[in-house]
Amino acid sequence: MSTSLHHQLVIEVDKDLFAFGLKDTQTGTFTRFQSCQIDSLLLLDAQLDQIFSTHNWLMATYSDILVIHNNDLNTFVPQIFFDETLMGSYLQYTAKIYSTDFFDFDDCYDMKNVYVPYVNFNNYLIEKLGTFSYRHVSTVFLTHIFAQHAQISNGVFAHINRGNLMVCVIRDGKFKLYNQFAIQTKEDFTYYTLFVYEQLNLDRNSIPLILLGEITDDYYQMISEFIQQTTSVQPQKNTHIDETVARTHFLTLQA
Repeated sequence: MSTSLHHQLVIEVDKDLFAFGLKDTQTGTFTRFQSCQIDSLLLLDAQLDQIFSTHNWLMATYSDILVIHNNDLNTFVPQIFFDETLMGSYLQYTAKIYSTDFFDFDDCYDMKNVYVPYVNFNNYLIEKLGTFSYRHVSTVFLTHIFAQHAQISNGVFAHINRGNLMVCVIRDGKFKLYNQFAIQTKEDFTYYTLFVYEQLNLDRNSIPLILLGEITDDYYQMISEFIQQTTSVQPQKNTHIDETVARTHFLTLQA
C-alpha cells in the first residue's frame, strides 16, 4: 500500500453519508474529494467495504487521519461547569439520547463540546485504518469562525448543511450563543435567524450576518431584506472540487 506523508485523510460521516478527501498539508488545500450515500436500512460494514474497495487510495498511509461527525447530537458546556461523568445529563434537554449511547467531547476554547459520535463508523474505521482523531462538526464550525473571521468582534454566523442550520453569535470578540435548527425552506431559515437576533436583542442594522455552506440566492435575498449587513462566504476556489460539493461540505473542507 502506498504512503502519502504530505497528505491528511479527512472523512465526514453522517447517518446517510460517507465523504472523504485528501488535504495537502503543505498547501492546506484538498487535492481530491468524494461523497457517497449510505442506506441506513442496509448493513453499514458491507457498504463501507464497497467504498474502500472502489477507492483503494483510502488505505494508503497518511500523515494524519481526521474523522468529522456530522449530527445534531451535541451541546456546549462551559469548562468550569464540566464534569465528564455527567455528559449524558448535558445532552438530555437538547437531543434525543438513549441509555446505550456513547458520549465524548471536544475541547473548544473555554468550553467542552459534548456529543454522541457515530460509534458504528468509528469501530469500522479503527479496524480498517487504525488510530485517528475525530471531532464534531460544530467544533469545526466554531474553530473556523475564530480562526478565519477573528476581525469580526460582533456578528452572527449561520451555516446551512443538508437541512440543518447552525448559528453562532459572537459579541465583543467572545462566544455568546450556539444553536441549531432543522429547516426545509428559506422561510424556515429566515424565521430562525431573525429569532436569534430578537432573543439576543441584536440590532439588525448594525450586527452583520455571515452566511456559510449551502446558501442559495433565494435564501440570501430573503434574509437580506431584514438584515442590512448580510454577507455570503464563497467556498475557496479548487479545481479538484465542484462548487456545489464545496458548499455542501464547506466545514469539512475547512477542517
